[in-house]
Amino acid sequence: MSSNSALKVVDMVTALHDLRARLSSRIGLPIETEPTDLSLAELSQLSDAEAVFRAHTAIFGHPPPLIEFRRHVAALRSKKITLKELLEMMVRSPEGRSRGTKIAFDTIENSPPRNQTDVVQIFRVGDFFDGDVDEFLTRAYRILLNREIDPSGMESHRDAMRQGISPAQILAALMDSDEYRGRHVHIIIEELSTPSDIMKIVFDSINSLSSLVMDIEYKLEKERNKR
Repeated sequence: MSSNSALKVVDMVTALHDLRARLSSRIGLPIETEPTDLSLAELSQLSDAEAVFRAHTAIFGHPPPLIEFRRHVAALRSKKITLKELLEMMVRSPEGRSRGTKIAFDTIENSPPRNQTDVVQIFRVGDFFDGDVDEFLTRAYRILLNREIDPSGMESHRDAMRQGISPAQILAALMDSDEYRGRHVHIIIEELSTPSDIMKIVFDSINSLSSLVMDIEYKLEKERNKR
């Protein structure tokens, strides 16, 4: 798969999540208009887009403007700012202080890893392997399985590579594992990803958007029935 094709997938998924913010803003519903206390640990389990959307709605009483939504999500994804720093910035703003939303900055070290279902990460095999087998295996487990490699796994993969198994084959095996599939993340390795992998990413994003539309329809019906 070419780099251009991979980038088009990123653009498509990002556009779907931008549409989420636009839909929620356009209908003008008073979503969670009362101050709602937030937990950093709970927000940390969400995707960057969902965390920004929920935090902004709870802290300011309305969904984020599209431009602001894009800016905050991009900052989180590029690691320019942490989620904790973003929440502190929102709460300490004049509008945030006037609302009085409280945030529990509780410990998140033991929280289960979140599934970044809205983020498409694109790699090449060379991004994992630079000649050092142990570093390659450590990096592969961290990125694909979101955990440290265990000693038995390290030894097993070392032996396999000594016998001629390539780094690409190791990566393909990890991505074919139940553990990786259970994470529901969107990772593309250009030399390995197939058209069906790309279509799955697109359809997952469409399904997520469909769920949002149903949520909005539900809120609209509640508002209509109040009148």
